[in-house]
This record gives sequence, structure tokens and C-alpha cells, in this order.
Amino acid sequence: GLVTGVTSGSDKQTITWDAATSASRYETVRGDLSALPVGTGGFDEVCLPVSPTPILVDATVPTAPNGFWYVIRGRNDCTVGSYGTQSDSTPRVTTTCP
Repeated sequence: GLVTGVTSGSDKQTITWDAATSASRYETVRGDLSALPVGTGGFDEVCLPVSPTPILVDATVPTAPNGFWYVIRGRNDCTVGSYGTQSDSTPRVTTTCP
């Protein structure tokens, strides 16, 4: 399901989150802050490598003065979790990542 407790480490590269119940791996989408709100996919989104644990290291540096947003969902062999909802309560989706 939807993960919680997403935090960035002091190195600004290590991202951790609370383990989701029954998740065996995690999928992460990254995009440019300048492209917010997160939409249905687009030029700014990148699928990061699937992680088997609730930790990810992303050494990519955004162009100044920009930053990144991250959306993470849990997954197992039976189902895929949600990327959550937007401020208007519609599902957050991406067409960039499977």
C-alpha cells in the first residue's frame, strides 16, 4: 500500500520510509519540483530502481534552484499499492512507470 514516514537523510541522497504491510518491494517515481502538482506523467518523471527494502539512495543532483519530489508505493506478487491522492482527492498516477 501507500508508504508513510518518508524522510531524507542529512546527506540529501538517502531516502527512507516505514515498511508497508505485506510489501516485498517498493517502486519510486521522482520528478522536478517545478512540475508540481504531480500529474499523470510527463517529461519530468523518472522511475527509480525497485528497492527490496524501505531505503533508496538517489545521488542525482537537481539543477539549481530546483529540487525533487518523490512518490513511493509498496508492491508484492499479488497487488500494487497506491501512489496516494492529490489535494483534490483524485488518485495520484504516473504513466511514466509501469
